[in-house]
Amino acid sequence: MGGAPYTTVFSIPVIPGERYTLEVGWDDGESLLLFVQGNDPASARPSAPSGLTNSVVINTSGGKKALLNFTVSAKSPGNAAYLVFASSSPGRVIRAQIRNPADPDADVRTRKLDGNLIGQVWTTPLYAIARIADPSSSTGKADAFFPLNTWTDAVCGSEKRDLATFGTQYYYLMPVRLEKSGRYTLNVRYEESALVQVIGRTLP
Repeated sequence: MGGAPYTTVFSIPVIPGERYTLEVGWDDGESLLLFVQGNDPASARPSAPSGLTNSVVINTSGGKKALLNFTVSAKSPGNAAYLVFASSSPGRVIRAQIRNPADPDADVRTRKLDGNLIGQVWTTPLYAIARIADPSSSTGKADAFFPLNTWTDAVCGSEKRDLATFGTQYYYLMPVRLEKSGRYTLNVRYEESALVQVIGRTLP
């Protein structure tokens, strides 16, 4: 996946209509790219029904902890989802937990670390179509099983690979220094579908 070619895929048991909290911690302070995917990442991405999404994402340019609340759509035909850990470095280790019941949205939105907000609430429900015979223990088509309500070390794979569901998408992660209470504009310029320039400037 572009700048994050090393991946590990974990299967997760889910229940349509239920809400979950994904909390992740890491010590190296580097950028983090983590997906909860409703379909097998090795297969082409299907079309999600209107108002639903195939994936929810934590994509941060740095830090040491992040939280994400999300809902699995009640319309989902599946009983499993996949956690995809993508990194620019092989063998990278993070520690994560997916909780059900979820933490209150208000708590997640206001959670801070070193004065910075680290939580987000994904309002578009996840459409889970993955089906696994025994989602409570089986890996299905994943590299490993990810248990709920348990802190688990997630180790990124050591080989580069492409996952069909992400196609030719590329993710560029760049740390930026922001001031508290500052206001910013992000300008992105493309030429012939290629990213040429990204500029962030402080508003007066």
